[in-house]
Amino acid sequence: MKKIPLLILMMATFTAVGCSSSRTLSDAEVERERARANEVHREMDRETR
Repeated sequence: MKKIPLLILMMATFTAVGCSSSRTLSDAEVERERARANEVHREMDRETR
């Protein structure tokens, strides 16, 4: 049951990354979004194992 909210969170994060990239924000902001996405990925890996 816990995986579904994580999946939604992950999709929302990637949507945010895509939007910020298309809006051509500063590289630093895009990097921050990407780092957050990686963090979510790590959390999911920990949950799966």
